[in-house]
Amino acid sequence: LDVRLDETPEAELAPPPRALAPRDAPGDGRDLIRAMHAAYADTWFRNLYIEQAVATGGETEATEIWTELLALPGRVRSDIGGPGSGNCEIYRRGIQTIFREGERVFDGKALHTVLMLGFDAYVQDPESTIVQLEENGFDLDVLHETAVNGRPAWTVGAAPDDTTAGRFTIEKERLLFLGQVQRSRAGNLIEVVLDDYEPAGGGWVAATLGFRRNGRSVFDETYRRYRILEALDPAIFDPDDYREAPAAWTLARPQP
Repeated sequence: LDVRLDETPEAELAPPPRALAPRDAPGDGRDLIRAMHAAYADTWFRNLYIEQAVATGGETEATEIWTELLALPGRVRSDIGGPGSGNCEIYRRGIQTIFREGERVFDGKALHTVLMLGFDAYVQDPESTIVQLEENGFDLDVLHETAVNGRPAWTVGAAPDDTTAGRFTIEKERLLFLGQVQRSRAGNLIEVVLDDYEPAGGGWVAATLGFRRNGRSVFDETYRRYRILEALDPAIFDPDDYREAPAAWTLARPQP
């Protein structure tokens, strides 16, 4: 079931973003990041609620419901099974904290490319996005034209015949993030694919995401419903207030 918040009042649904005018090809990945920001900086949403079905691959297949809140730029909270479940991941400006059964099991630096290129790039200073990408090994001097599912695109970070360098792909027409490939520190080839973009206010949301490791599915996300929010309580993203946050989280959730 793929529901799109039928209960959302019409007044809250902004018209779809206009198709962008044709433009000159960017000179490199930096120009492309700046163009992405320029196209949407005045219209892209800042806060978002998502409810998604996450299907895990491998020998044991399962589907879980994850609920997420995003505060752009740089913050996302994912609750596996909903707030209060004890299973939560909080990402805030390069630092990830993981809770399992209510216990804090991980704190450390992490790269969240989907957040960076799928959301943050449209609202934060493009020079910040450029620095983040370069610090994480993407060669922004390398850019070539390609196509994804028949849609013209640019790939940044690798030449057409290079299958090892980290790279990401941006659709030409709407300047949307279509996916990335990068080697992990453990040497695994990690691939992320975004598809089925839908207009959301003055921006876009990819309703399906696929995650692969060395060519094999790890998990797939399907957004069941989502909603743009006016504001979010900062406590939601504070791991030190983790046990208090569900109350604030619940207030943000759209009511059935």
